[in-house]
Amino acid sequence: HSQALDEDTMLLYVFEENNEYDVSIYDLTTLNSPVLVKTLKQDLTRHDAVVHNGHLLKYVDRTYLAIAYYSAGFRVWDVTNIDDIQEVGHFDTIQNLDDNNIIDPDDVFNDLDEFYDNPWGAWNLYAGLPSGHLLVS
Repeated sequence: HSQALDEDTMLLYVFEENNEYDVSIYDLTTLNSPVLVKTLKQDLTRHDAVVHNGHLLKYVDRTYLAIAYYSAGFRVWDVTNIDDIQEVGHFDTIQNLDDNNIIDPDDVFNDLDEFYDNPWGAWNLYAGLPSGHLLVS
């Protein structure tokens, strides 16, 4: 759905809205032969959280993915070592959360089509402010 390129490592992070996985990571070292090296999927037990958009953030010696999830709010993943990706933070942008900090659309919508027409949580984020703050909508 959207993507972010780490020009230092030539890794492309693709934010998937198909809900099979959240992020796919491709090695673009050889541009005419990209290689899928990893996929990332949030471990949620009651409902799969769908990714909408995300950004790559670099701070000193760490690399993070800041991701807007439709039903799981704003989440941050440390991808400095893609063999050991860890969720390092989240901010819930909705009320009526379950034990996994997400809303179950079955509780408030008649079907998933209605959920996608009226998503809860986060739709996008902006990470380009001089202050370093992030905006989430």
